[in-house]
Amino acid sequence: MPPVSDRYREARRREVLQAARRCFAREGFAGTSMSDVFAESGMSAGAVYGYFTGKDELVSAIIDQVVEEISNILVQVTRERPPEPLPLVLGKFLQALQSSLTADLPGLAVQVWAEAQRNETLRARLADDHRRIRHDFDRLLEHYATQGAISPAAPIREIAAILAAVGPAFLAQSAILDDIDAAGLAAGIEGLLAARLGDG
Repeated sequence: MPPVSDRYREARRREVLQAARRCFAREGFAGTSMSDVFAESGMSAGAVYGYFTGKDELVSAIIDQVVEEISNILVQVTRERPPEPLPLVLGKFLQALQSSLTADLPGLAVQVWAEAQRNETLRARLADDHRRIRHDFDRLLEHYATQGAISPAAPIREIAAILAAVGPAFLAQSAILDDIDAAGLAAGIEGLLAARLGDG
């Protein structure tokens, strides 16, 4: 038998992840067993365990996917030099996030956050990923300050913490509301931050 290529293994790994996401979205995290994932993926237990040691590792991999997508979106909307006004960048970020949402993601995110309250390993993983996104915003704001796009007196770390909270808040609202408007949310945040971003 010829050796299995890395591309093949990665494709099969993605299949397992997508199967797990469907199961979690349908049955909830607690209600999904690894047997459910085996059945949904059409793979044997041995095949699935060849990629993931268990449910916690599946959840961590899904979280990594989502965080990487968010970070990539942030990079894409902040490429302009000189930087566009922060409210415009934030609007683009939220609209790109909204357009990239899969049907299962908001509800899945809420379930993962709930599970993290009893699973310390998962909680620590989520905290690390959130700090990573907050750091991305922190660097963006520092660049804005050096370019004179925001006041040097603006509390950069505090504003970065607010912006990093926008994504989770957006997902949580999307899980229960059908009328979430990314542009409107960005406009509201602009109003809240305007007094601290300007010179006056």
